[in-house]
Amino acid sequence: MVGINFKKKPVNIIFLESYSSQEDYKNTHEMKVPLETLTLYCIYKFCAPHLLQLKFVPLERPVEMRTPALSIYDENLVFIYKEDVPWQVAACKYPAAMCADVIVTGLCAVARHICLFKHSEAALHEHDHGILGFRHNCLQASHEVSIWTQFCEIDLINAVNEILSAVHVKEIPINLVRYENHLKKPVHIHTMYKVARDMKREEMLRAAVTNDEDDEETSQDADYSNDSSPEEQPISIPKSEFRNSLQHTTIADIHLSSPIEDIEMLITTVQIHTSGSSNGNPNNITKAEIHEAKPSKSDLNGHGSMIVDQVSESSGVANEPSNGHANKVSDTEGASAIQVYEEAGTSGQGNACAVGDGACATSAVNVGASTSNEYFGEAIASGSGYTPNTSFLDDDEELSEPIDTPSTSRMFNQRQKSKNKKHRKIELKNLQIIHQFAEGPFFTIADVVLLPSYYLIHQAFGDFMFETYLPHTAKWFRTVKTVPEVDVVLDLMNKQVVKSVTFDDVIVPADEVSLYRGDPKRSNPRKRVYTTDEDIEKALNSITDDMVYPMTENELKPTFNWESIPNQANPTAGHMPSERVTRKTEQLENLANTVIKIAKTRDTIVDFYCGSGHLAILLAYLLPQCTVILLENKEQCLDRARAKVFQLNLKNVLFYQCNLDFFHGKFQIGIGLHACGVAGDIVLDKCLKAKAKFVISPCCYCSLRPSNRIPYPRSQKFSNVPIEQYLRIAHAADQTHKDEPCSERAARCMAVIDSDRLRFAEEAGYKVTLTYLKPLSCTAKNNLMLGVPI
Repeated sequence: MVGINFKKKPVNIIFLESYSSQEDYKNTHEMKVPLETLTLYCIYKFCAPHLLQLKFVPLERPVEMRTPALSIYDENLVFIYKEDVPWQVAACKYPAAMCADVIVTGLCAVARHICLFKHSEAALHEHDHGILGFRHNCLQASHEVSIWTQFCEIDLINAVNEILSAVHVKEIPINLVRYENHLKKPVHIHTMYKVARDMKREEMLRAAVTNDEDDEETSQDADYSNDSSPEEQPISIPKSEFRNSLQHTTIADIHLSSPIEDIEMLITTVQIHTSGSSNGNPNNITKAEIHEAKPSKSDLNGHGSMIVDQVSESSGVANEPSNGHANKVSDTEGASAIQVYEEAGTSGQGNACAVGDGACATSAVNVGASTSNEYFGEAIASGSGYTPNTSFLDDDEELSEPIDTPSTSRMFNQRQKSKNKKHRKIELKNLQIIHQFAEGPFFTIADVVLLPSYYLIHQAFGDFMFETYLPHTAKWFRTVKTVPEVDVVLDLMNKQVVKSVTFDDVIVPADEVSLYRGDPKRSNPRKRVYTTDEDIEKALNSITDDMVYPMTENELKPTFNWESIPNQANPTAGHMPSERVTRKTEQLENLANTVIKIAKTRDTIVDFYCGSGHLAILLAYLLPQCTVILLENKEQCLDRARAKVFQLNLKNVLFYQCNLDFFHGKFQIGIGLHACGVAGDIVLDKCLKAKAKFVISPCCYCSLRPSNRIPYPRSQKFSNVPIEQYLRIAHAADQTHKDEPCSERAARCMAVIDSDRLRFAEEAGYKVTLTYLKPLSCTAKNNLMLGVPI
């Protein structure tokens, strides 16, 4: 286990579970697999990855522990016997991926790993960032913290297995109803306002394309009489030549405000440098006055509009009116106009302009800030009476942001204003971004993960029942099937044999909660723990002295000198503030000294929820005779930790990107620094099941919540404490303020909760110790739990 160097033989293998042996597969050319394996095999075929192998591990499970078997009929599938699986992979749950010294487990995490080597063509509806979506965040969070990931890799799998095992359906599985309701809700994505603007702009472009040139020419002929001289005619640029003829040197100083109440309109000057004008001068400047009209509900569904009247075509500077105001110009006056349609919440991006003559036909240009500082963009529309489609807002929706087109000097200020949430008062439902796909308007790997499961549900239900009970899901299902790139997945699923189920007085659970973690219906204020001083003291009075473990003095002496520690294992070499560096080094020193005292040669040490690996890397450097495993579900954290390990050239470190549940390997010491809330109990349970020593510094006591997996109180000693009082004590344990009475009470509460945990370990056959980190100022949550199996 010690001294493994994966650089000698780089590997990148996906290990999937199989119900069939290699001999059975050779005889029948059919492999029986669980749903998780079939889902990842579909993703593998969809991505067609390079430099990635796929191996199937036949596992002998008892029949009662097997989930419904599905089939894969492809040829040349590669098997690997259980005895030949690397111990690093065998220490975790399938499916798993092994890439050099990193082990990735979990359906969603392995699916993301496959996508990193995707070699197939991008789908039409993919995000610009790829199949993993915006900033590659799709299914990135673990199921321990993400309701969406838990649904994709656990809840939906269980629901499908339940349906495949059933003959009669009396109730639609609750998780199917949750996804159905999820698709009804407005889309929540990081860039929803930008997406709404882009969709609006594309809609306007499509509308512009439908206006043929004949209508444009007819409109222009109506605008300009035949007896007009060339000098009297305003500049007219054909739409097809607009992009080439327009030099992007627009100078705009447009001062507009939020909707005004009076009928006066502000005036400013716009200088538009154009080429290809009637006199052939490329530097001709069209000067225009911009009038801001009072927005109304009937005017562009609440969108503000500006009418810009042409003043002159000379190259000089326009003379602005002394009072800055002008009377409203009617369409009958024959003045050419530019109409600028401001989109809701754009702060100057993606504005549509139309150039024409009064009530006659107009040519529209896109005015807005772009990354290339082009303030006049591509042509949008041309045609008589053209009005941009403004269906993204209801008729009674008022603009919540000021209608403001930025000038060159105010561009960045306006961008900052657009990011201010107080300007975002438009309800999400009025943005009309629908769930075309699972995560919104873009096709992501989540759709491919869900497709095999819902294909099986559709086959079991039948088209009519599927449409009847899950109409929004059926619409999503049809949409995904139209994506050409998923044909390879559908070919695999068409070979599945699924028995139809019957329906008897079916009950559809009433669950209006979506799969968004921030859904207001998910949180119930009545279930929150509200504490008063009287309630806390009453709860503490129910705890007797014999229940609380005495605090042991921390007498450990330093076993190393920070000056001898290289930069990669030393927080002082990072970018943390000096005060935080001091506290961090003190925390690491406390736990490292404790682990060094109880560690033995060739021990395996697991740092659960290791983050960027500050503690684990320090221990790996100080204990080269031990194997240190960094377990973390965040890719970025492990990437930073790996970079440090490679610089130190450590050979005794392994990385596991997974949830703690998916790791079931053997280890001798488990550690957890700042294990937040329930995480501290999960680490404790993992150590107790492995009969391993533990060193845990808990944190975030107020986030403790009882569940089927972790019930509270933990020990028999505390079993008579009512759960309401227990949670009040946990809530008060986080009140570590500088106020002296409050801090002293918080210390008592922390000791109560940690004593319950240690009593639980003691009942499991451990010798336990409750001590503290020193100095106490190194962290507000400074308790340290130590346990050694007897």
